[in-house]
Amino acid sequence: MKWTIDRIAFFTLVLFLSSDSSLMRAGGASALSAESPPIIDLHFHAIPDWDLQALVKVMDDGGVVMAGNGGRSDSVALSFAEKFPGRFIPFVGQRPIHDLIQKEGEQVWKLESKAVLEYLDQLEAGVRAGQFKGIGELFVNNIRSRPSWFPGALYPADSPLMQRLWAMSATYGVPLSVHMEATEESVAQMERLLVSNRQGTWIWAHAGHFGEPPLLRRLFQGHPNLYCELSGREGLRLEKFRRSIAEPIDYHGKLRKEWKELLEEFPERFVIGTDVDGHDPRTYAEMIQFWRKILPQLSPQTAAKIAHQNAERLLKLLPTK
Repeated sequence: MKWTIDRIAFFTLVLFLSSDSSLMRAGGASALSAESPPIIDLHFHAIPDWDLQALVKVMDDGGVVMAGNGGRSDSVALSFAEKFPGRFIPFVGQRPIHDLIQKEGEQVWKLESKAVLEYLDQLEAGVRAGQFKGIGELFVNNIRSRPSWFPGALYPADSPLMQRLWAMSATYGVPLSVHMEATEESVAQMERLLVSNRQGTWIWAHAGHFGEPPLLRRLFQGHPNLYCELSGREGLRLEKFRRSIAEPIDYHGKLRKEWKELLEEFPERFVIGTDVDGHDPRTYAEMIQFWRKILPQLSPQTAAKIAHQNAERLLKLLPTK
């Protein structure tokens, strides 16, 4: 089955985006069954090297109605959304914050850096204006779970920097996408931040590297504002790249029993992501086909929530028809 953009919805979306209103979802054709729900990919990075025409074709073929997160730069994330309205969701802050931390270190997350204070004012203005629909991906703790060419970072998940971003999440209703390894110390810091303001929304990228169902179950039970995004936890990724430190949710395409039980127990807490390395539409297609094999292993209601409904709710998008 192939999904295409409805031309009338597309034109309406362009007009809608010119105002200060929330982003409107435009992809998707009619009569999508519960067994093959549309997908919203909440871990896609905009980088200039993508062939956007080829990528959108792959998205159409795979039923991916929207994709987004932080880009190579904030302007690149915005440019994707401008070139294909309604298909790409721009997040803000990923590379600027990471690069400032690499350059200036501790003074950045302690908010003692003039550069980061100026940038955060700029970031908040973009979020307030509705240009950006989320903040991140924030690399709070990625010492072991990033490739060698992308320097790792480790700073407190409840640092002054994160407290300010968390306040923006609560004030403007936008989620934080956070790459944080599930160490005991980082999890405790995250929990303190989650409790400090229940209006904020935390999307834990990769469901926390080496975070397993018993830990996630405890955290879900205690924190209604915690959500998990599943990229990097697929057996396909581990088999192909062999660099993840996380256990997969599946064994050769079959959901592990403990993960299936967790997904069914907390169906409103998960979203799909791909986080494809590089800019290869073929690799992206492989990741979407992986999810197309996983989703039918869940109840239709759970599959629809994880595939698109949770993302629509978190980002205030119009429901897929």
